[in-house]
Order: sequence, then structure tokens, then C-alpha cells
Amino acid sequence: MRGLFIILMGLMLLGGGAAGYLAFVQPAEAGEAKKSDKHGSAEDLHFVEMSPLILPIIGANGISQTISVVVTLEVNGEEHSETVRMKKPRLSDAFLQDMYGSLSRQAALSGGVVKVSTIKKRLNRVSQKVLGPDMVNDVLIQVVQQRRV
Repeated sequence: MRGLFIILMGLMLLGGGAAGYLAFVQPAEAGEAKKSDKHGSAEDLHFVEMSPLILPIIGANGISQTISVVVTLEVNGEEHSETVRMKKPRLSDAFLQDMYGSLSRQAALSGGVVKVSTIKKRLNRVSQKVLGPDMVNDVLIQVVQQRRV
């Protein structure tokens, strides 16, 4: 009787593991397929690394801190990648102009700490404006450093 109980519990554990696999792994794979349809296939994605953006935070008493942001752009295809590389100086300039104003107005800071999600949204919007709506899939923030002066 005891052996039958152990075998039955083992089968229940295996069944639960299989059900968990079906419930969590397969929907994730379906979601990846949808993502690759929207952004292209994984082989077709290219990443263009931008030069670091170094920005001062100017308060009532002058410069209070500096922020360094390293950004990489996700694009579809080699053609888009080359176009973005050609326009990197213009895009960096637009990023600096937008971030300089937003950081100085404290719009991207919360208690003196950078709100990365706000910066990411702003950089996505600027890249769409400068390069066009279908050129950049996403702006990926690699590094954010803050340093008080």
C-alpha cells in the first residue's frame, strides 16, 4: 500500500511539472513569435551603439551633478543600420538638446535620482522624430551614471 502511494505521488508530481511546462513555456514561445513579427526576425536585428551622452544638471546654485548615459539603438536590417550610423551625429545632437532641457527642469529626476523610464521614452520619441517612425525599434539604455559635483 505504501509503495502504491509513493508511485501515485510521483505520477502526480510529473503531471504537475508537465502542466506547468505547457502553461508557462509555450505561451512565452508564442509571445516571442509575435515579437519577432513586429520587430523582424532575430537574425535581422542590428544594434547601433551611440557615443555616451554626458549632461550637467543645473540647479539654483549652478551645476549640481553630471549624468552619463550610454545608449544603443535596435534597428531592423542592414540598410536601417547604415542609415542610423550615417545620422549618428545629428541624432546625438537631438538627444543632447532634449535631455539638457528635461534634466535642467528636473522633469527626469525624482529626488535627485534619474528616472530611467522617462529618459527612455524621451529618447525613443526623439529618435522617431529625427530618423522617421519605422527606423528604430527601441532605444536601449546600457549605462546610467550620476555623479555629484
